[in-house]
Amino acid sequence: MKFSIIIPVYNEKDTILNILKEVKAASLPSEITTREIVIVNDCSKDGTREILEKINDPEVKIFHHEKNRGKGAGLRTGFRNATGDIVIIQDADLEYDPREYSKLLRPILDGKADVVYGSRFAGGESHRILYFWHSVFNKILTVTSNMFSDLNLTDMETCYKVFRKEILDRIEIEENRFGFEPEITAKVGQLVRQNRARIYEVGISYSGRTYEEGKKIGMKDAFQAMWCIFKYNNHGFASLVKYGMTGSLVAASQFIFMVALVEFFHLDSISKESLANIISIEMATIVAFFLHSYITWRQKFNGAYIFVKKIIYFHLVNVLTIIARIIIFYMLANFGVGYRANTGIGIVLLIIMNFLAYDKLVFREKKSYTRGQGLMEKFLSKKRAEIASRMIPQKYREGKILDIGCGIFPFFLSYIKFKEKYGIEKSLPDNAKTHKNIRLLKSDIENERLPFENNTFETVTMLASIEHLAPEKLPAIFREVLRVLKPEGILVFTTPAKWTENILKFMAKIGLVSKEEIDEHKDQYTHAKLRALLENSGFPDKRIVLGYFELFMNIYGKAGKKTE
Repeated sequence: MKFSIIIPVYNEKDTILNILKEVKAASLPSEITTREIVIVNDCSKDGTREILEKINDPEVKIFHHEKNRGKGAGLRTGFRNATGDIVIIQDADLEYDPREYSKLLRPILDGKADVVYGSRFAGGESHRILYFWHSVFNKILTVTSNMFSDLNLTDMETCYKVFRKEILDRIEIEENRFGFEPEITAKVGQLVRQNRARIYEVGISYSGRTYEEGKKIGMKDAFQAMWCIFKYNNHGFASLVKYGMTGSLVAASQFIFMVALVEFFHLDSISKESLANIISIEMATIVAFFLHSYITWRQKFNGAYIFVKKIIYFHLVNVLTIIARIIIFYMLANFGVGYRANTGIGIVLLIIMNFLAYDKLVFREKKSYTRGQGLMEKFLSKKRAEIASRMIPQKYREGKILDIGCGIFPFFLSYIKFKEKYGIEKSLPDNAKTHKNIRLLKSDIENERLPFENNTFETVTMLASIEHLAPEKLPAIFREVLRVLKPEGILVFTTPAKWTENILKFMAKIGLVSKEEIDEHKDQYTHAKLRALLENSGFPDKRIVLGYFELFMNIYGKAGKKTE
């Protein structure tokens, strides 16, 4: 297993060689067989670059920023260039002790955690005593972060954060400076709530620096951290707080729009004021949509279709809640509730109904039943399932089927009738539940053998999976498929035709297919290329059948294990 240590550096000429020496001297658990040190120099001006350029060590990779961009940007560069299975962040200022790597790695190596934070405030390790108010602000930031992320950390701002690489690959880092800490915590918290990651905390020692010794974080970074906690968390409580604050801005915007229309555009008669009211409501609704999209729920619209769908849903929710409020007002009035109390009840109910509808119907991301989101994804998944089903003889369905790359929700396996169904998916949550009679297994088929005995399955399927695999790994994967197939077994697969690459990218841009799905494609295929791959992997030429479907945009294939 490979271990990557990321060291962001800015003006650390007095400590960089010392920390590098300590990192290289740190003992590592026996499970770690390879180590790499990734140093990112963030445009240092004190001679740090010149020191780094003299380092000649095969374990050390050095990258330079030509402009000072901040710690977050440095870590983004480091993560992008890390090749380890596990990644840790190490500051260059000697405040954190590399001898504690083994302790930090243990929860991940034992299979308990995907992310580990080293806490300066947990456990009985030694600490240098320095600034009281600095520690107070640290704890305030951690408590606020916990409230917004629903985690129970003791030290959100710690440098020592350890990740399995695949967790980092799921997270887009946006912050350039010290806002990285609350941002990554918010995004890890979201994965934890989705049961896609497990986080542990380990007590560590800490030898803090004074500002005279080079400490860089300051009061403005504390305010930036607070903003990032507010910005990046979208847990229920966080959304409620942001909803209240943005809602106040929306109410103010309608008032401003109304005054502007009446005073500056002279819509000042009774009929014109009514028109101004309608216009101001619509303008405030649009303001609300953008504020709630980008602040409260942090939406990213993958194409015009998603954007239009969301804004229509948003308007529809507003209309329905207003109608509901009118009906409730009428009913309460008939029960003798006075207009003042009735109005107050109506406002409270409207706020609650809008929040729940925005959160559950408009902005909250829904679970994807296929791998990705797009207008045509469900249709395309069904077409693939129909094509694959037609290629599988009825007699095989009394046996076992394995779907490789089945997705978190096994759409094809739910669609087809088989006596025993198995699915493999690399990104499967550790606590994934069985769907009906489908057994799901988490496995990285590019780097692991299929977890089955020889001659197990009548059918193996790979629907829209081949293009996501490294082409150099495909022959070994196909040989593994051959191994687990029974002598009469078949491989059934689909993949986009090579000529459709640019068309698919365009379809992704306008929201017809999943952009994430298309961006993950590692290669494109033709009939000739697929046939050669299958033959070289051991499938007999006479048992290989290839064709096209969906206007020649996709290839289907079937390959048998033995010659008939």
